[in-house]
Amino acid sequence: MSDKIEELAEMARNRGLKLVRSRVRTPKKRRFGKVGLIDAAGEAVLGIDDKGPKAKSEEIEKYLRSLDESAWKDSLKKRQR
Repeated sequence: MSDKIEELAEMARNRGLKLVRSRVRTPKKRRFGKVGLIDAAGEAVLGIDDKGPKAKSEEIEKYLRSLDESAWKDSLKKRQR
């Protein structure tokens, strides 16, 4: 799981975001292994609430990949003009 989290952190950095990892280290606790995204200003983008990260890594990956897809679609639209 650590490799997956590191990969997500790199994907987030490439998009100007920061991956926030849960500080819970006990596997049976509710927020164990949860992550979230913040922007450069420290504002929550996805998967963050008052208590910290709450999203699954799969949710974050899907969001980050959708950013790629939308950027790719936008670049195609600009070429066609």
